[in-house]
Amino acid sequence: MKKITALLLSVMMLISVSACGGSSSSSSVWACGGSSSSSEDSRLDSTPLTDLMAEILDGVADLPDPLLDTDLTTDEMKQSFPYVAFTDYIDGMEAVSSDAAINAIAHSVVLLRVPEGTDVQEIADDIEANADPRKWLCVEAEKVSVSTNGRLVLLVMSSEATTDAITENFLALK
Repeated sequence: MKKITALLLSVMMLISVSACGGSSSSSSVWACGGSSSSSEDSRLDSTPLTDLMAEILDGVADLPDPLLDTDLTTDEMKQSFPYVAFTDYIDGMEAVSSDAAINAIAHSVVLLRVPEGTDVQEIADDIEANADPRKWLCVEAEKVSVSTNGRLVLLVMSSEATTDAITENFLALK
């Protein structure tokens, strides 16, 4: 009962945020990929996640409009963190999401930066195991992809073409 209440509160909060939010530029198929490079991680470690999200979404066709960009690590969003990121919040973690502002469109991109010393693959595996492509209740994401790049983890739930394009942009980040 507590989980249902928390889920309903999270959905209501996302709807209320959507009403005031800003904008920026079927079966599920699971994909997991990754790359890691210690010499090039410094840019990925220091660039604000909002800037990296903009790079990841740049040039991707058919993104929903408008998108709602959210900092998931604010005090008010930490309660919804497991619903949006499908893993528990860890102190020091940074996370942003870019979701369709219209909840009838199955589209969500979550970008996390885990603290140094954290097992990135373990976080990615947890997200992959818990990600729910039907979190919107009335629609389902066509494809789910969880990828890693340095200390970054990307979760994409959207159409197959959109998911593939976003994941490709993420893996190309240096």
